[in-house]
Amino acid sequence: WLGVGIVWFSSAIYFLERLDCPNDVEGEAFMVRHYVRCTEAGTAWDPKYPSYLCCDHRGSPLAFESIASAFWWSMVTMCTVGYGDMLPKTIQGQVVAMMSMVCGILLIALPVAIVSSKFQDAYCSMES
Repeated sequence: WLGVGIVWFSSAIYFLERLDCPNDVEGEAFMVRHYVRCTEAGTAWDPKYPSYLCCDHRGSPLAFESIASAFWWSMVTMCTVGYGDMLPKTIQGQVVAMMSMVCGILLIALPVAIVSSKFQDAYCSMES
C-alpha cells in the first residue's frame, strides 16, 4: 500500500502544483523569460506575475520537475521524516501534502506501534 500511496501522491503533487505554472500558450520565449526571472529572484513565485508559480521552461514546477522526482518528496512525507528540501507552494499542493502525511501515519506509524506492542507482550511471556 505504501508504494501505491507514493505513486498516487507523487502524481497528484506534480499535476496540482503545475496548475499554477504559466501554460504553453504564452509561448517558448515567455517561458524562458519566466524561468530566468524566477532563478534570478530566488523565490517560489514570479516577481513580475505573482499569480504564476516559478516553473522551468517546460512548464514544470521547480520543486517537482517530474513525477519521478516527486517520488522522493512523497516517500519522505509518507514515512513522516520530512526533510524540507522539497515542499509544495500552492494551496492545493499543501492539501495533498496534508493527506500524504495522514496516510503515512495510518500506513506506517500505527502498524509499527501495534507490532511492537505485540512483540513486547510475546517477549514478556517468553521471559516468564
